[in-house]
Amino acid sequence: MITQDQLKDIIDRADQLKRYLKIDEKQVEFEEEDLRTQAPDFWEDPKRAEEQMKKVKSIKRWLDGYKQVRTLADELQLAFDFYKDEMVTEEEVDADYAKALEAIESLELMNMLRQKEDPMDCVMKINSGAGGTESQDWASMLMRMYQRWAEAHGYKLTINNLQDGDEAGIKSVTMTIEGGEYAYGYLKSENGVHRLVRVSPFNAQGKRMTSFASVFVTPWVDDTIEVTPATLTIVTPDAEKVYDGKPLTAEGSISGFVNNETATFTTTGTITNVGDVPNSYELEWNGTAKESNYELDKTIGTLKVTEFAGEIKVITTGGEFEYNGEAHGATVEVQGLPEDGGYTVQTATSKATATDVTEEDVPATCDELVIINADGVDVTSKLKITKEDGYIKITPAKITVNIEGEKKSVKYNGQEQKAEGYKIAPITNPLYKESYISFTGEAIAKGKCVDTYPMNLSDKQFTNNNKNFEVTFVIEDGSLTIEPLGPGEEFRIYATAID
Repeated sequence: MITQDQLKDIIDRADQLKRYLKIDEKQVEFEEEDLRTQAPDFWEDPKRAEEQMKKVKSIKRWLDGYKQVRTLADELQLAFDFYKDEMVTEEEVDADYAKALEAIESLELMNMLRQKEDPMDCVMKINSGAGGTESQDWASMLMRMYQRWAEAHGYKLTINNLQDGDEAGIKSVTMTIEGGEYAYGYLKSENGVHRLVRVSPFNAQGKRMTSFASVFVTPWVDDTIEVTPATLTIVTPDAEKVYDGKPLTAEGSISGFVNNETATFTTTGTITNVGDVPNSYELEWNGTAKESNYELDKTIGTLKVTEFAGEIKVITTGGEFEYNGEAHGATVEVQGLPEDGGYTVQTATSKATATDVTEEDVPATCDELVIINADGVDVTSKLKITKEDGYIKITPAKITVNIEGEKKSVKYNGQEQKAEGYKIAPITNPLYKESYISFTGEAIAKGKCVDTYPMNLSDKQFTNNNKNFEVTFVIEDGSLTIEPLGPGEEFRIYATAID
């Protein structure tokens, strides 16, 4: 299954081809050249008409090639989106990717073959080098290889001259490869000396032999002599800027008029909003120059208005807060927008909030971000934005709870006596309630004889049951004190008879 990066690569390469090939320019040129073929006297000069048709066909080939690339790239994007919704299979997406990649690579290769001779048919000559039968056999192998290549790619290959070898192979051969497009462009890289190292089938001792054969490829040039019109060179430059709400223009130039002839040239390209358009022009033949005496060599630039390309940081800041019963939120700050670039932060908010203490921090992210340009258009998705998220942490409120065990003083009476219970001192934090405290064990001091008996009350017997507080229990132990009888005091022991 293709990745998001592979999909992006296809879309980017398709967009780049549109710029490199100047498709918008070619579309205008195609319409102009095709219009000439519809003139009533077009076929009065068959030779010129044929050349014009070739020119129209050549331009259309580029337009059709790019149209196919654009269609396949869009279909791949659609298939990738459908795959997320389980409407197509991985195999279907991969198949669409393979088609789009093949179309792009084919058009990119055509774009590399930009020399005047590249689209021509060609003549190929193969000569065996030093080495006798070995080299002659190697030259024969090369000839068969090129024959099969031409057949596989729809070219017509004609052998014009063939000189056989003494025992096997050929000494030389001259072939014409025609009938298709870019025969010379595809084969010109074959020029040079080709070497083969192998165990020779012609050597009785089975030695490794090195064979050489030279290949010469030349374009098949039509040598017809023709007087061509003078060339007018029209150049409209590229220009680019970051969007600021103002029109972008760039003045072009024209040169090449002979004998001080004149025509009116005007640069008409303009763009205000984000995007790109050809830096177009108008040429009016209202002076002394005649259109039929000139051909145009046009270099049409592109006017491009871009969104701000710098990095914009969106920083969401939460914080660490001690529990106070209130909800705590986060703030969002946007950094990096150009000061006078026509951009405004309309909305930048975070929905993150926390009130109570939790085991994990609460993530704080920018949940709603809207940046608009000077025209009031939301351009958030078109900007390069990086986000730095924060967190909200609520820590327990720290309080101290003072607990005092019961203290009791009594006179000795000969029986077991008790001091029982405890009391909680008033708590300073009004959010904390006594009901949050649980107690285990007992709070009793007891004894019979004269003495002081401790309650042994411990902070471990008290438990805080509210996670929003960190409680320190300060214990003042309770006790029972039995005092002796003083002078004149007495107690009586009563006995009961048992029948």
